[in-house]
Amino acid sequence: MIKIISYESIHQVGIDKVMHDIALEFEEEMIHKPTNETPIVPDQYWVAIKGEQIIGTIGILVVENEFGVLKKMMLKKEFRGK
Repeated sequence: MIKIISYESIHQVGIDKVMHDIALEFEEEMIHKPTNETPIVPDQYWVAIKGEQIIGTIGILVVENEFGVLKKMMLKKEFRGK
């Protein structure tokens, strides 16, 4: 069963692994190098977990009370389209 839970710092290692695996699917660089710009941090951030394995993430940046922007959305290849 897949669970969607709120992000906690203990999830970061698993998220980094998923990001690395996804980046290997593409020829172009997907993960940008750090810059001096202040990063845009989502207001709400969740992690998708199957068993003990992190399989994806999604963040929402609230623009107005009724609108938001999806940020930092990723999902391991074998779970896409399901």
